[in-house]
Amino acid sequence: MNRRTQPKFGLLFVCLCFTMFSYAQSNVTGKVVDGAGEPIPFATLLLPDGPIAGTTTDIEGEFFVPYLNEGQYTFQVSSVGFRTELVPFTVADQDVDLYIVLTDDLLELTQVIKTGTFNPLSKLESSVAITTVNSTEIRKRKPQGTGELLSSVPGVYVDHSSGNINSRIIVRGLTTGTTNLLGQASGSGFRYVSLQEDGLPVISTISNSAAPDYFHRVDHTVGRLEAIRGGSSSVTAANSPGGIFNFISKTGGVDFGGETSMTYGLYDNGRWMSRADVGMGGPLNRNWRWYAGGFYRHDNGPREIDGVANAGGQLKANLAYVGEELIVKFYGKYLNDKNTTYGNVPTKSVGEGGKFESFDERYSAIFPSLTADVNDYSTGSNPTLRSFNSADRAASESMMLGINIDYTLGNGWSISEKMKASLLSQRINQFTEVPGASPDYAAYGMDFYDVSTGNSIVIEDVTNNFITLSAMDFNVSMVDAINQVSLIHESENHRFTLGNFSSYNRSNFAYNFNFLSALLEPHNQLVGMRIPNPYIGWEYADGSAVSGPQYYQVTNEHGFFLTNPIMLPGSELNTAIIAGYVNEEWRVSEQFTIDGGVRLEYIKHFGHKEGFGNALETGITPLYNPDDRQANPAFNPAQPVSAQNPPYFPNAVLANGLDNDPFTFFDGATKYANGQQYEFDHSYLYWSGSLGFNYKFSEQLAGFARASRGVKAPDVDYYVYNFDNVAINPQTAGVNSFDDLLEEVRQAELGVKVNGQTFSLFSTVFYNNLKNVPYSTLGTTSTLETFFTPTTFNESTTYGLETEVIWKPVDQLKLRVNGTYQLPVWNTFKYYDIDSITYQSAQGVTVDQELFDRYQLTLKDKTIADLPDLFVNFDAEYELGALTLGAGANYVGKRAFNVHAVEYAPQFITFDASASLALGQMTINLDIDNLTNTLAYTNFSTYLGASLYRESLTREQIESYQASGRPVLGTPILPRLARVSVSYQF
Repeated sequence: MNRRTQPKFGLLFVCLCFTMFSYAQSNVTGKVVDGAGEPIPFATLLLPDGPIAGTTTDIEGEFFVPYLNEGQYTFQVSSVGFRTELVPFTVADQDVDLYIVLTDDLLELTQVIKTGTFNPLSKLESSVAITTVNSTEIRKRKPQGTGELLSSVPGVYVDHSSGNINSRIIVRGLTTGTTNLLGQASGSGFRYVSLQEDGLPVISTISNSAAPDYFHRVDHTVGRLEAIRGGSSSVTAANSPGGIFNFISKTGGVDFGGETSMTYGLYDNGRWMSRADVGMGGPLNRNWRWYAGGFYRHDNGPREIDGVANAGGQLKANLAYVGEELIVKFYGKYLNDKNTTYGNVPTKSVGEGGKFESFDERYSAIFPSLTADVNDYSTGSNPTLRSFNSADRAASESMMLGINIDYTLGNGWSISEKMKASLLSQRINQFTEVPGASPDYAAYGMDFYDVSTGNSIVIEDVTNNFITLSAMDFNVSMVDAINQVSLIHESENHRFTLGNFSSYNRSNFAYNFNFLSALLEPHNQLVGMRIPNPYIGWEYADGSAVSGPQYYQVTNEHGFFLTNPIMLPGSELNTAIIAGYVNEEWRVSEQFTIDGGVRLEYIKHFGHKEGFGNALETGITPLYNPDDRQANPAFNPAQPVSAQNPPYFPNAVLANGLDNDPFTFFDGATKYANGQQYEFDHSYLYWSGSLGFNYKFSEQLAGFARASRGVKAPDVDYYVYNFDNVAINPQTAGVNSFDDLLEEVRQAELGVKVNGQTFSLFSTVFYNNLKNVPYSTLGTTSTLETFFTPTTFNESTTYGLETEVIWKPVDQLKLRVNGTYQLPVWNTFKYYDIDSITYQSAQGVTVDQELFDRYQLTLKDKTIADLPDLFVNFDAEYELGALTLGAGANYVGKRAFNVHAVEYAPQFITFDASASLALGQMTINLDIDNLTNTLAYTNFSTYLGASLYRESLTREQIESYQASGRPVLGTPILPRLARVSVSYQF
């Protein structure tokens, strides 16, 4: 080496050493613990001004961040159930060790919320009644369906007795409180509320035919639930004045991590279920993060039905970019799930219950097994074949893609964009009972037989042991697209939001019903019916012999005694929504905030419903009208029916029906597509508004008040269910204008929030007034023609108090109570006595306006049916080191049977128990729902043999049904279920 270069290399070495010394790096270690000094695993430590995004703690609550340069830094430390803390620290020439203590946030009142507000604020600072359920609580509750989880929200009455889907969600008494066309409790589903995922509705339009919880599942991908009652939902959500339930998905953290679990369950009758869940995610680099997961389950269900009750699952994933000025999240979901919706079972009375015959109220179900190729009349009177398989249950499938964008424009301006598109389909092959008076089978000399074997059977008590069922075949397919954009300007004391919501939904909808009969017993035996031909051996007047088969076939080979008496050949229902909204939030002081908003919403319904022809138009004589046959005056009912003792003689003319066979009756009321289309096109324009105040007295105490006006437009399937083969217009609907169908909701609420170290409370007094609630019923004439009663408009009022409390008297014990006391009352309820109208029509009286006017009745100050006055959930949790024990009690108060409130279902209480053992990253859980196997009913349809509707039943009629031994049909709660699960967090 040249000696002249040596000094240069020496200088370079000195410079490098100086540089290394000048930029010395240090490691940061530490531990995150709770107030009792216990480690908090999987806590998140964000490092906004560091070279990495942050880190998470391990199972011991410890963390490690290497190679930080000298300087000032701040950790943002958060964990579910604790208050977020900012921890500043300094890196110099030595390693740093931190000890971070997080304090409990019992009701998560410091949690920043995104739902029902235009400004993300903590619950303590917000002027809305909101409950959050975090991922830890969701994991503990292990809800089988969306409705089951929503029952943990105060102010929300949930009836999830039907199973994993089709729950009835009633917020603060907002309900129609009546029965639907099948005699089942309606005003249900999500009529007045919005079920959302990541800030957008699961479906942009709601209908009785496709409730949103058919397409929503809770699994490990859900980060938390934010549940708004009343208030600002009138402005922040489309057509949903009652509230918002927003399920917010997890996104990837600063480190890779996740959770997987396996659950096995055993129902009290020995049937079992299993379920696997997984969720995982993490960073791709400093700015990009991902999360994915899903579930699959196989569940035989608690009721004694053939086959699997619930089977299927879903996959969800998202990819997020998190920058200083831009946040983008791409997300998607695929759901393919099959579920059973459990219907009513017979019991002796509404008030006292009681086992009916051999029917086990806890485990039995009115659910026969049927697989058949049935006639499909959707193309006309010459049918093709379609399959019906009761094992298909309610099959739901959906595919969804979406994107959320939040971008900071500068100078206080920002923009938020949310959009998604979905393809959804649903097919339901199930049964529902069809209450109604049975014909006088004895008058026909009816012969009953087992459909599967053809052997005759004897039914001792036809009236009380024979039930009519409808084999339903619903088919729905939807295209759904939603977009919401908000422009926000924020200054020192003001935050102004201007936005637009737009959506489009196209639903293609068709249904077919076939009526059949079954014995009212477990594993219902399908019953065929036939009438012995009384004319064999007789002669006509011309001396010719009466010939033909041995029987008149009342039912076909599948047991259907009415094929396709109710149908919708097809329809296209379109809903377009365009809404504009504006909101201003003014921070008057550090303590006092005022916010107000107005929403102008335009909804357009358009499409068509296909018409149908009716076999009755051919002149066929139905079974239910024996007066059209010539009676035998010498008939002796005490003697067997025979050729020598016939009950009636053949008519001169006996129509052949659609199958051109005079010896079959089952096609006597068959409907078939006739190519006619009935179009509709109507728009609604209305405004909603909300004004709120919040005053934060301290970091531990705040109060709020809010007044709101909301509007509920009709569901799009209103045009399907309320018009049969008539023009769809206000005149045929019995209203002056379709605008008369707009329901108005006025709400007021006053609340207090307490956020202490060991005690936390959120309590709200509320009032709502629901006006213009439409009600119409379906009647049937003596010739099996259907008609709708004119629409009546009704008004209800509910006062109530909802409270949520958590108390930790000691570190190891946590007590939680959420409860609601309410007084839901019909101010005025008008309806038509369908029993009397149907009776008059059977006497040959024309069903016209004069007959309607004669039997219109008005009720005042009656309790709304199916709603409890008090419902409370209590939970206790006690920690013994790695072992956590839990217990719960759930109370539901009495509920009125119908609008007359002449009978009440009694109050009931159920108990739950749990135990959880933490073994490092693995946790073993034991949960028992309905520990004491309580038997109770949530709602009732009607008494067997009564009219199609329960609304007109008086006390005297109910007492007469009970005296004659007729059961009432009701929906029981689900029986005991014990589950063991093993989960692993990583």
